[in-house]
Amino acid sequence: MPRPIHRMPTEASSATPLEIAMHRAATLTPDERREVLAPSQAAFDAFRRGMGTDAHWARLVDAINVGLELTRRQIASDHGPTFDAAGQALTAAFQRHQATGSWTLRGPEIAALDDALFIHQIQLDHASRGELGAAVTRVINRTRAALQGNAGPGTTVCVPALRPHQASQPQH
Repeated sequence: MPRPIHRMPTEASSATPLEIAMHRAATLTPDERREVLAPSQAAFDAFRRGMGTDAHWARLVDAINVGLELTRRQIASDHGPTFDAAGQALTAAFQRHQATGSWTLRGPEIAALDDALFIHQIQLDHASRGELGAAVTRVINRTRAALQGNAGPGTTVCVPALRPHQASQPQH
């Protein structure tokens, strides 16, 4: 009896194992790339206009974490420091928000995020659906573990919805 195959949401329930493999091996279409990038670009635009929110911050954190995971999977692997700088920018914004209640980015932080989002766009031009899906799953699992108190060494956890005295160390 064949082993059941875990299907990604975009895969038809009637797809054969070969069709699933081909789907996962293909790169994203231009429309799929736009759909993946749109939320983080909108969040970044909101921050640049001084209108950032908790939700915008979380969208950017997600994009940066996925980008960093893709570098670990050898997609733009030389840009780990680019994503680290963007993560540090988001951590600084979180800390300022905890102290002042304002989601404000400074010039160098905007530049770090702009660089990382540019590289992330290039990553999505080259990543297969399977690689992106695996990276997203890894980020979700790491985030879930961190929120349960199992953050890895050097990981910081930011939870904007918590009051400052309730939040553990920021995560990027």
